[in-house]
Amino acid sequence: MKKNGKTAAALTGAGAVMAAALLLLLLWMVLVEPERLRIRSAEVELAGMPPELDGLRVALLSDFHAFPDPPSPELLDQAAAAITAARPDLICLLGDYVRGRRGRDDTGSFPEITAYFRRFTAPLGVYAVSGNHEMWHGTDLVESALSLAGVVLLANRSCRLNWRGQDFHVAGLADFETGAPDFSRAVEEIPETAFTLVLAHNPRLILEVPPERNVLMVSGHTHGGQVRLPYFGDFRAALFRNRQWEPEEGGDDPPGGRLRLLFEIGLHRLEQRRVYVTSGLGGDRLRLRLLCPPEVVVLTLRSPGRAVRPEPLHDIRIMEIKR
Repeated sequence: MKKNGKTAAALTGAGAVMAAALLLLLLWMVLVEPERLRIRSAEVELAGMPPELDGLRVALLSDFHAFPDPPSPELLDQAAAAITAARPDLICLLGDYVRGRRGRDDTGSFPEITAYFRRFTAPLGVYAVSGNHEMWHGTDLVESALSLAGVVLLANRSCRLNWRGQDFHVAGLADFETGAPDFSRAVEEIPETAFTLVLAHNPRLILEVPPERNVLMVSGHTHGGQVRLPYFGDFRAALFRNRQWEPEEGGDDPPGGRLRLLFEIGLHRLEQRRVYVTSGLGGDRLRLRLLCPPEVVVLTLRSPGRAVRPEPLHDIRIMEIKR
């Protein structure tokens, strides 16, 4: 009886320790890590990068999920301060500025968005695309607020920039849910061989880019999974890595959002195409994060052989796509 009693006590003690550890882990995921901003600097080496553009610095911010009522004004302040300190040549805003599902709001243009993004400046300008969450408040209103802040909206269009005497192009794609992405329209004024930086909220849009185009796409949307596991990465990818998704009824594509499991954080390749994915700043329904802190990314674009520590390339797991 004494032995059984000691065993039961040991099991009870172990259970209490495990429960305490899980509680601490949950508190970290909810209260601590979502507020710990990471400044990620990466060198991206591109085969088609003109030598004259070597060293161009591009800042990426995505998935704010913050307006009109920021859950963490301090995090937004830290992100703006980090961008100011980094002094990039241009800034790319990659969508999902709003939070919640209140429905369309026709009463104003979100002055909070305008006031916040007026803090962002760069020598070559600030450029943006909309994300899927803009639909909940009205994409036109959100874009109007950004425009009032001096941000250039790129919905299936492009502009030509010049850095140290070398021309290049910045193009943007509309999102699947808040517009109709049209790569051909976006680059219709760009020579096929010209280097182009493409902004797209959803990295899945890399499939719309012809393999021969000389582009680097920058995207968000995935949040990096928000919860990542050692070795496996995004826990959803770990769970469903070998699943083959059935297409939606009457459609050819996988169910909405499933494809994002194919993209980890960082630089990816699909044949000759490249896409860089950031984990973003906020969260959708839940702001919890584990091994995936909110981040501001500053990319340094490099010609072949010029990167000191080039960002590793991840192959996009295309096998789960049914088209």
